[in-house]
Amino acid sequence: MNTVVYYIMLAAVIVVFFIAKNKKKIQDGNFNQEDNKICSYCGEQIVYKYQWWQIFVAIFFFPVGLIYLTLGKYPKCAQCGRVPLAYNSVANNKADMSGTGENNDAALAFADNDSESGQSAQPSAPKPNKPENPLIKKIKDIIGKMSLRTRCIIVAAVIVFIAVAVPSARAISKYNRANALYNTAVVYQSKNEYLDAYNCLERALEIKPNMEKALTLIEEVGDQLVEQYISEAKNRMDEGNYEYAYNTVKRALVYDSTNEEAVELKKQINDLLADQYIAESQKFIDAGDYISAYEKLEEGLSISSDNTRMQSALNDIEQPYQEAVAAKKAAEEAAAAAERAAQEQAEAEAKAQQEAEEKAAQEAAAKAQQEAAAKAAQSAQSAANAKTNYINSAPDVTAAVLLRAPSDYTNKKICITGWVTSQVTLDRGTLQSALEYFGLADTQNLEEVIINDGTGDVAVMYDSSSSGIRLLEGDWVSAYGEFEGLTELTSTNIYGTESTYKVPKLNAKYFN
Repeated sequence: MNTVVYYIMLAAVIVVFFIAKNKKKIQDGNFNQEDNKICSYCGEQIVYKYQWWQIFVAIFFFPVGLIYLTLGKYPKCAQCGRVPLAYNSVANNKADMSGTGENNDAALAFADNDSESGQSAQPSAPKPNKPENPLIKKIKDIIGKMSLRTRCIIVAAVIVFIAVAVPSARAISKYNRANALYNTAVVYQSKNEYLDAYNCLERALEIKPNMEKALTLIEEVGDQLVEQYISEAKNRMDEGNYEYAYNTVKRALVYDSTNEEAVELKKQINDLLADQYIAESQKFIDAGDYISAYEKLEEGLSISSDNTRMQSALNDIEQPYQEAVAAKKAAEEAAAAAERAAQEQAEAEAKAQQEAEEKAAQEAAAKAQQEAAAKAAQSAQSAANAKTNYINSAPDVTAAVLLRAPSDYTNKKICITGWVTSQVTLDRGTLQSALEYFGLADTQNLEEVIINDGTGDVAVMYDSSSSGIRLLEGDWVSAYGEFEGLTELTSTNIYGTESTYKVPKLNAKYFN
């Protein structure tokens, strides 16, 4: 990423140099350097070539040296090899001071083609100058007095300075970081925190591997760290914590594998670990638990893998351990088989119980259905018997008899037989007694018709929902029910005259 940024910045600098050098040509739209110029000395054509030092700098300082190629080519006469006066500031100055006509010749040599064709150049009106910063003007004056070669040498010197200064700054920065880590290590050492001091010194040597004072101090801190680990391991060993002591002395040997005291202490702790784990394993062996004994020795070997005593004890119980593992596996398989059998048996019993319950439920439903059917049949038979008994107990009576002696049949069962002559529009707000008689909550299903038995009209009211029929005009029917008494009907003749007359009223319950 830094390389990409570097080349982008370099390209930007080259473009800026090119634009600054060719500003006039860019404004005029003329990018051809080899204008039609002639030498002021011999009158031959002028050619443009790179100077030898431009090519040298471009190659030696590549890619930064490419900036020098953007400064442009230098004019030179192809015939006499001289530099034209217009491009030689020193020659121009001398020519002006001597008052000779060479300067005029140079001016003529760089005249435009329009001047050569005879057309006189008209002087343009002077443009007002903008006020310029004195400092910028001073810098321009200094740079303007320099030759092009001097300018390029100054730029090259700046580039060389940057090329040398940047690596030097980086080296100084690395030295400062390494020195800061060294100082931090010294502070840790003074606090007896040797591990942190050692880590800081390692990081300092990664930054600056040849840092002598860090190399010297890291050896000293390493010895102090080993002594600290050995002291801690001895304390843990005295406490009976052999595992922690063993791991601590192993860390000491990481920093100094040739330390005789650490090596000897590791052997002592190794023997104590063997005594501890072999004794604990023997307890399991005495109890007949070879699996736990084997696992205990494996645990000890995970701490001290090079302990030959524990490895020998492990080999001694290898065969009984394998037999115990096989027996345990067989027992587990038998237990699993027994568990599966018990589960299958439980599932079979549950299934049988469920089937029995379903069968009992089906039988109970069938029995309830039979009982309901029998009850319905009994109810139907009872209803049929009640209807028969009701019909048989109702005597045939005519409308004329009821009109003559209504009190003899009031609230008694009677039978009226005749033709249905008309439907009666009911005033449903005055039918409370009928609702009580038929046992209805509303008058929606109440109907009333006029039956003529040949002796007169009878008003018959009935419940169409319970009777199961709906009477229409022209029906021949026998109506069975209770005689309520006489009721008034209103009729209108063809002339629109209303008249009121009394007729018997029957609350019918059955029809034939």
